[in-house]
Amino acid sequence: MRLQSWIGRSFSHKILLAAALCSTLLQVSCAQSTAHIAVDFSKTSQTIDGWEVTPRLWEYDKANNQYNGAWLKQKDEIARKLVDDAGVTRVRLELRSGIENPVDYWSMFAAGKLSYLDFKSHFYEKINDNNDPSVADPAGFQWSQLDHYATNFAIPLRDALAARGERLRVNLCYVDFRWTDKKGTLSHADQSEEYAEIVTLAVQRLKEKFGLEVDMVEVILEPDNSDRWSGENIGRGAVAAKARLGAEGFNPVFIAPSTAAASRAVDTLNAAFTIPGAKEAIRVLAYHRYDNPWADSHIGTIRDRARSEGMSTSMLEYTDADTSDLFSDLGRGDATAWQLYGAVGTIDKIENATTDYLLFHLPSDVIALSPKTSEMALVFRNVRPGAVRTGSTFSSGNVASLAFRNLDGSEVVALNIDAPSTIKFSGLAPGLWKTSFVARNTTKVATGNVEVGVTGDFEASSSERGVMVLKREPKQ
Repeated sequence: MRLQSWIGRSFSHKILLAAALCSTLLQVSCAQSTAHIAVDFSKTSQTIDGWEVTPRLWEYDKANNQYNGAWLKQKDEIARKLVDDAGVTRVRLELRSGIENPVDYWSMFAAGKLSYLDFKSHFYEKINDNNDPSVADPAGFQWSQLDHYATNFAIPLRDALAARGERLRVNLCYVDFRWTDKKGTLSHADQSEEYAEIVTLAVQRLKEKFGLEVDMVEVILEPDNSDRWSGENIGRGAVAAKARLGAEGFNPVFIAPSTAAASRAVDTLNAAFTIPGAKEAIRVLAYHRYDNPWADSHIGTIRDRARSEGMSTSMLEYTDADTSDLFSDLGRGDATAWQLYGAVGTIDKIENATTDYLLFHLPSDVIALSPKTSEMALVFRNVRPGAVRTGSTFSSGNVASLAFRNLDGSEVVALNIDAPSTIKFSGLAPGLWKTSFVARNTTKVATGNVEVGVTGDFEASSSERGVMVLKREPKQ
């Protein structure tokens, strides 16, 4: 079946105009490549766990060296847009090592009594509550910042997802960067029982105070940017925390090593696995992509290492990520979860949006989806937690494809189109398929429908770069 008007008049007009030009004045330069997409929903791969975000907004006013709580008046709107527009289903709540400290610096900062730079100097200043990691002194832990994001970010996200009949997944991520001068007198990296203490207290607090179940514990964020978090210490920390949490009735999934460079992930995990019990504790091999473009050459190695241990993989931060990274991580890397990074940044006009935030806050107080991430969000909104990636092959370097079956039985085919292309599909189930398209660096979604015949074959054309999604709802 030849399809020319599959997503509405405006897009169809562009296709027909391009075709007219190609047939007359610009036959050589305008010629489209042909991509063959073969879908096989009988073949299965990883199960998607979700699309993650970190509660980073515009609370750190670095330009004025102060706290900015203006986002709080829009917290419910932000949560709805993250869920409905960006497709978010997971949250990373960060557990800074400096929470173990007798002084509550966050409350002073939020009250305007401490500048941003002074507050930042204490981020990772660890001072032991006492000399017994099995008995916590409540005065030695300051939970105000974790409480702040649980109350104002995680709970609104949970409620927005619940309204859709879905459940928020919570990832508690420990952070211990080396960037500040103040380090304190304690090393959680070297003292695994002390690490287990702070993690267990945080999990208990989120459950008892906020009703938030911690589904995952990310052992350490970017150990290659931290002090003393060797692979071996990651293994010891995971083993100790798993045992301590298990004794308290908690059984979260442990994630590691979450290296900033994907190229370091496997070696760091291998070192962690030299510690007895670490293989049983750590079940998700996570990485970041800050060594791009070199990172892409390591995705297959990460996938194979995870498969050899019966683990899953996740790409859990890369602020400069684009759609090609997403398709590579899901398709080549078997990623079950994926994160760009922050929730909402501020911008003077949406055209200047960068890629490190899913949403942006404009001077008019409008919260809008970023054009840089709208293509990814089209995938997130259509591929939901529990979806299984199925078979999909592609023949052209200009078009990458992914296919999924959601828990409700709906089938999804997503394409990342990097050049004008003619696209020939095979293997689709006959019936009505809903279609969506977002052109690169825009937010407008063009939609339509196509009826696929009994052969499961049809053909489409795209004169623009962007992301195309086809979805077939389950039969009633």
